[in-house]
Amino acid sequence: MQLPVDVYQKYFDRFFPYKDHYLLDLSQPLDQVISKGRRKDARRALRNLLVDVVSAPNIDPLEWYRLYQNLVSRHDIKGIRAFSESSFRSQLSIPGMHLFRAFHEDTLVGGSLYLEHDNVVYFHLSAFYDEGYDLDAAYAVKWTALQYFASKVRWMNLGGSTTSASGEFSGLDRFKEGWSNETAKSFFCGKILNPDLYAEIAEKRFSSAASWFPAYRAGDY
Repeated sequence: MQLPVDVYQKYFDRFFPYKDHYLLDLSQPLDQVISKGRRKDARRALRNLLVDVVSAPNIDPLEWYRLYQNLVSRHDIKGIRAFSESSFRSQLSIPGMHLFRAFHEDTLVGGSLYLEHDNVVYFHLSAFYDEGYDLDAAYAVKWTALQYFASKVRWMNLGGSTTSASGEFSGLDRFKEGWSNETAKSFFCGKILNPDLYAEIAEKRFSSAASWFPAYRAGDY
């Protein structure tokens, strides 16, 4: 269904096309929509790994936080994207949150978070220890998650494109594309409910960040 852009634009101060999102229609047989190469990679990884799933409210926030710190260190993640332990405690308690964990010889090597809502499951975050990267745990976890959700929801949203402004296709994009069979445009929308307070906060923090919305978040990402 085509989004009625002209209708939505009336209700927001900022409304514009944003990123393409990679989608998988789970009503179709996985063996038909996921490439033979991807399935082979997953089967090879699963020879050395065991993947389980833990759902809210039974997810251990500290276990996940420690795992995510390896991603933060590996990619020098800063600001709001680094997430605090308290932030993860709130996120992991949301009904419908699932953590798929990969183990090698009873040792946790990586995992991925998915949030299930209505007829869609949304990929949220992945993090792996160095051993998990060596064992291609991402393939084992993704394939297990697809099988788990195939009988539960119609769609999986694998997240948005990370293609650079120059149009360079990233490795993460190639990974997401390999697990999807459709794309759809997402839209950015924002509404300023208190213009005076917004202007005051924005001026104090980032007076020259008029192109970023909200302006007081400029630099956080």
